[in-house]
This record gives sequence, structure tokens and C-alpha cells, in this order.
Amino acid sequence: MEYTPMLRQYLQIKQNYQDAILFFRLGDFYEMFFEDAEVASRELEIVLTARDGGKGIKVPMCGVPHHAAESYLVRLIEKNYKVAVCEQVELPGESKGIVRREVTRVVTPGTIMAGQALEDKTHNYLIAVVPVDDVIGMACTDVTTGHFMVTSFSGSSANESLFDELIRLRPKEVLIPRKDILKGLENKEFLVTIIESRTCELSRAKRILYRHYGERWKVTGINHCTGMICAAGALLTYLYDTQKHELAQIRDINIYSTGHFMMLDAVTRRNLEITESIIDGGRQGTLFSVLDHSCTAMGARMLRGWLEQPLMDLTEINRRLDGVEALNKNIFLRESLRKLLVPVYDLERLGGRVAAGAANPKDMVCLRQSLALIPQIKELLINEETEYLKDIAVQMDILGDIYQLLDKAIVDQPPLLLREGGIIKPGYSEEIDRLRQASTDYKAWLAEMETAEKQRTGIKSLKIGYNKVFGYYIEITRSNLDQVPDDYIRKQTLVNAERFI
Repeated sequence: MEYTPMLRQYLQIKQNYQDAILFFRLGDFYEMFFEDAEVASRELEIVLTARDGGKGIKVPMCGVPHHAAESYLVRLIEKNYKVAVCEQVELPGESKGIVRREVTRVVTPGTIMAGQALEDKTHNYLIAVVPVDDVIGMACTDVTTGHFMVTSFSGSSANESLFDELIRLRPKEVLIPRKDILKGLENKEFLVTIIESRTCELSRAKRILYRHYGERWKVTGINHCTGMICAAGALLTYLYDTQKHELAQIRDINIYSTGHFMMLDAVTRRNLEITESIIDGGRQGTLFSVLDHSCTAMGARMLRGWLEQPLMDLTEINRRLDGVEALNKNIFLRESLRKLLVPVYDLERLGGRVAAGAANPKDMVCLRQSLALIPQIKELLINEETEYLKDIAVQMDILGDIYQLLDKAIVDQPPLLLREGGIIKPGYSEEIDRLRQASTDYKAWLAEMETAEKQRTGIKSLKIGYNKVFGYYIEITRSNLDQVPDDYIRKQTLVNAERFI
């Protein structure tokens, strides 16, 4: 079927993203066509229209404004859809034919970086499960915080242990090379993505681990388990394919064993109501809801992790209890800490967005405000006699250089969007100050420039003008062309003058 050039481009790009809804940028809108349009129209409750596909063919179409696209995207993610965002990667005037477009990111339930789809007190896990011989390797990450964990399961109860761990972690998305791997896991709430088997191959997994970690990956201990290597490699490959940028927030590999914690199967967890109510699956009435008086989202996620993975190491249990006891007895220390922690934003997810290049100006202010409090928190804990609390203070990096940079560079109340400008403080950059002055007082700036150029060239008749075709220019009469300096570039010839830039 012969479609218009634009629709042929759409279909060519769509071929590589069959399992995602394609947000196709057309001017100020993201448009969807064919089946994607029908699905998006139904799920987003927006009008389904039609577009001329060529030779009188009508193609289903719907669209959303680009400035409001994130809210629509989040709604689709909450319904377990994937969205491939396709942008115009050149200006209309730069191309002889149709404007070139490319997918710049693929957003999935397991890779979303911000928005209402993220719960503050719960990790947003993406998991890869790869069986290799008699071992099941599992890799798990939260791209919003950079956490990256690997483990493995073996023996006759490997499948059962895997399922119990998936139920504990409550991932948003699970990557598997074959459909039968999760057979028997009923009532799953996560999106299952079938990945190509070649992404799980050992040689390929080693290459992607080397690309991301360099030689460091070999000293993490992961190299002793083929299953963990293949799972970690498959997970990183998926992230590179969907995020389209370096994963700077993922810096370490943490190996853990479920045997180091108290084993709680799915039935036990359900009946104990640790984090989910047996009545409606909500948080109200659970052990977590009773204990969680955390001041920060980071603290709530840590507490949740502790409750879901009770310690088995007696020494570590007593260290943790010593810390709790010290805070319980020292009212001044406890209340001082709480007062300092209340204004702290979610540093883990802020850092994740910065590393992923997804942070906005407001995020920078939140980060600055939070970093300003770290030295005071450290000072409170550093002189504590309790080893557990003192160790926390010793390991704490106050990130003073980052705070100083943000304090000098970012205004106190920046706009939400980068394109709105007005983000950098006056005095931080001479060039920005100069351009800002030019944009706000351009007439005076042009007059000063005209005067300066007259003095420099000695051409008293020199003048600066503007038209819509050439923009700003310097005009010099023919009688003075012998005085034109070498750094002037000829732009236009008139009857009695020439124009330069």
C-alpha cells in the first residue's frame, strides 16, 4: 500500500518498536496512527480522528500537545503500556525532503524516571530473569535511584524461591527471554517483556558489563556465576536500548543472597500483612504503616526494605538495635535529626534524574536545599558514642563542591522548564549576563555596538539595521568600503551600500 512520505517514515520507525505506542512528533503535537491511535484514544479518552494516508486512504489518528505530553505518557505507563518518543532531529529548513526523526527514548513501567507513576515510599524495580543450565540468574535495578542488585537461585526450589522474591520486590516490569519462565506466577501486577535471547548470551553480557563498568565488573564477585552475568547483561542492554544515553546513575553491582535474610514465602508475607493489607492490598493497617514515621522518602524505602528482608546476622541485628536505642534515649538528638530531615527531598531520585539528564531547574533547587543540611546532620552524629550512628556519619560525604556550585549558579526561584530561561544567577557567567542584557535592553545594546564599531573602523556613516530575511547586519556605503575590517563578512549588496555581519 502506497502511503504518504510522512506515514512511510512513521511505519519504518514503528517496525522497531512494535510493542510500544509511538509518540510521533509533528510540529507542536505528538501524533499516533493506526492501531496506536485507537489504543491511545481509548485509554487517554481523547478524540480519534483520521488523516489522509495517500490516494484517498483514511488512517486513524489522535494526538496530544507536546507541552503536556508527559502527563499523557504517565497515564499510559500506569496502564502498563510502553511509549516510544520520536522527535524531529533536524529543523524543517535543513532537510530537502521530509524532516528526519528518531526515537530518543522508550518509557516503560520499569524505566520511568519521574511523575505520578512513581510511589515515593516504594522502589520502582525493573528485573531481568535468565535461566542458565540449572541456575536462574536475576538482576534488579531501580533506575530512579541507581540501585543495581544481582542474585541467583538453584536447586529443586529455584522456581519457588524466584517467585517469592518477585512477590517481595513487586517489580513494575520483568524481562524474560521465554514466556514459560514465569509460568505458574498467577495474578501478576507487573508488565512482562520478552527480550531477544541473544541479549542473554554470555559473551554479549560480558561485553555490555565491560562497556558500563570497565574492568571493575570482574572484581564484584558476579563473574563466578554465569546466570548472574547473563541477567545483568540483559538488563543493562535493555536500559541502553530504551534510555538512549549513558546510565551514569548506575555505578555499582551489589550481590545479595536471599539466604542471608529470613525466608518468608508469599503466603507468610500475605498473612503477616507486612507491607500490604490482606483485605484490599493497600498500606493501611499494615506493619509498615504502623512503623513508618520516616521524614524522607528515602528513609521510608529503607524501612520497607528492612521489614521485607529481616536480618539473620546477630551482630548486625545488635548494631542496628544499638542505633535505635541511642535515638530512643537521646530525645535532643532524635528531635534535632528529625527537624533537619523534614526539609530533605528525595536525594536518591534527584541524583538519578541529574545523572540521566532528566532533571529540571526546580530539581536543582531541591537538591541544593537538601545538600545544605548534610553538614549539620553529620555534625550531630559524628560525636555519638554508638558505633552504628558514628559509622553513618563517617561514611557521609557532605558534597560541599556540588552545593557551592548550585548555590553560586542557580537562582532561588527558577522556572519549571529549562526553555523558559532565567535560571542562572546574575554574576555567575559574564557571557550569560551580556546576552541577558542584550535581550532585555537590545536597543541600547545595539546603539553601543554601533558607536563602538564606528570608532573601531573610523566609518562615521556605519549603521546597524535589521530585516526578516538576513536578521541583524552592518551597513556601509560604497564610498567607505576600503575601510571595512577583515572580520566583517559580506552578506548583501545594494545599489549604494553593502551589508555585513
